Amino acid sequence: MPCEYNSNEPGEKDKETHCQFTEITDEECVSFDGKYWCPFHLPINGQKNWDSEYLDRVKQEIISRILNSKAGETVNLSGVKIRGPFLLKKGGANVLSRNHVPGNIDLTNADFSGKISFETTSFDGEFRITNTKFHQHSNFAMVDFRQFTDFSCLVFEKGVNFTDSVFRQ
Repeated sequence: MPCEYNSNEPGEKDKETHCQFTEITDEECVSFDGKYWCPFHLPINGQKNWDSEYLDRVKQEIISRILNSKAGETVNLSGVKIRGPFLLKKGGANVLSRNHVPGNIDLTNADFSGKISFETTSFDGEFRITNTKFHQHSNFAMVDFRQFTDFSCLVFEKGVNFTDSVFRQ
């Protein structure tokens, strides 16, 4: 069965958005809570049986899509569900260089269960992260948002850091 992700709220059928990860095979989808889900949209509670290696591979795929984006293209990561910490860093946690993201990033309706860090990242394209939940502390320190940025309808349950971040538009 294909992923049954659907982003619309009840009564919003005209805005219906389905799973964008068309490269995911039916065999890679998981049954949880009466529906089939791809690894990127599987609700966080459904990821509890994943071993750390598989979870890291899924996170690394998302990080790779963001960091390898192309100028003028949109990386559609809407609806992703990420369990545990999420660190956007090229080369690992101890690398101090600035990340450079040339493409547009869409993290609308995402859900992050652990601490996240986008620290020291330059987003050259648009950055949309509307209607997203952050269950632990979120770090956006020293981020350079160079184009349109949409942070509407966010939930930061444990705080957020925007120290020395720049919003240019």
